[in-house]
Amino acid sequence: MASTYYEAFCNVTSDLQVIEPNLNSYNVRRALEGFIQSSGIIYKVGGTGNVSVLYRDGQELGSAQSSSGAVDSDSEWYYDEDADLLHVASALDPATEHFYEAGLDWKTTKQQAVDRSSSFIREFVNKPIRRLSGDEGTESTGTYQDIIVKCASHLAVATIIKPYDFEKAMRIEGVVYNEETNTGLLNLIKAGEIPLWDETTDRQRSGVVKRIAYNSSSTGGIVDVMMGKNAPYVDWDRVKIIISNDGNSGSGASLNSGSENTAIKYSVYVKNDNGLKVEQVVTDEPINGSYQSLAYGAYIRFSVSSASSGTASKYYTNDEWEIELDGQPIESGSGVKTLQAVRCDY
Repeated sequence: MASTYYEAFCNVTSDLQVIEPNLNSYNVRRALEGFIQSSGIIYKVGGTGNVSVLYRDGQELGSAQSSSGAVDSDSEWYYDEDADLLHVASALDPATEHFYEAGLDWKTTKQQAVDRSSSFIREFVNKPIRRLSGDEGTESTGTYQDIIVKCASHLAVATIIKPYDFEKAMRIEGVVYNEETNTGLLNLIKAGEIPLWDETTDRQRSGVVKRIAYNSSSTGGIVDVMMGKNAPYVDWDRVKIIISNDGNSGSGASLNSGSENTAIKYSVYVKNDNGLKVEQVVTDEPINGSYQSLAYGAYIRFSVSSASSGTASKYYTNDEWEIELDGQPIESGSGVKTLQAVRCDY
């Protein structure tokens, strides 16, 4: 059955170049010499080894002809694999007027390395590696999670340079895969030490805070999320927290320690059956600087201005945050490890 590769995890240009800036130096070609005239403009040379791409004076000559008999116009060529014989058509003597080289198509070489590396990652990690979708996984850029792109790039570069510099290739490969120490990035992903973006982690269960909308003069914010016992009581949600009133007609106000606050207020919205951030569960609650109700058994604490430390916590109406809560069992991250069972006949 023919091999079919899934989508590649990295590109063949910048992703590879950042791993090995001199990668193009491994686009190695071998010189071809010893051409003898067969008839007219047809020349041949034997013992070349496989020729998949032929270059003349540095220029690729295009695809090979279907047979040696079809080689009859200048720059056409055909490699006879059984006879290990290269046939070329050249209006000028290739021994004295041209410089012929055999090599591989560089773009194809890189693409094959990337495809094989991506396939290896899927087989080795042995769990879903999903594309970034919408605003999911937005701590990364591009199509796949940064660490997956990095792994694929390292393996592809190692594959390309291994025939020419084995030790360097193994050092590059060892960054992401090391079967002796199990300290490569892929080893750690497989073991559950490094999470993929869609896996539930302790960090996600603890609440991931993201700033959504902010006045340019705002200095206040949510500084901590605290979970009650067995919280959060939800499978997954993105909770909206908004300063519903700054108590100063939208001109901003500071939350100061040492004085009571009844003016700066916040509201909280959660999901319902019709969408996210639509059902209000906390309404115009004055901020007091302590842990206050969020949702699903979770609590939040807002920052407070302190004269002694010189910190300022100024809030404006419509300052907004989002807290992602994931109540699923922890799948990956610090403290979660998997073991691979190996059958031994003893």
